[in-house]
Amino acid sequence: MQQQKLIWGWVFIASGSLFFLGFLYAAVISKLLPPSDNPIVSAIQSDRW
Repeated sequence: MQQQKLIWGWVFIASGSLFFLGFLYAAVISKLLPPSDNPIVSAIQSDRW
């Protein structure tokens, strides 16, 4: 039981970290990079509020 809680804890920490890094890339880092030919990256870079 304790081992299962430990595994689920690490799963939630890992997934939360991945979501945070993805948001950080989309919100900040992609704006600092040069324009891209990739349509998905270009859409993220040109996103404005």
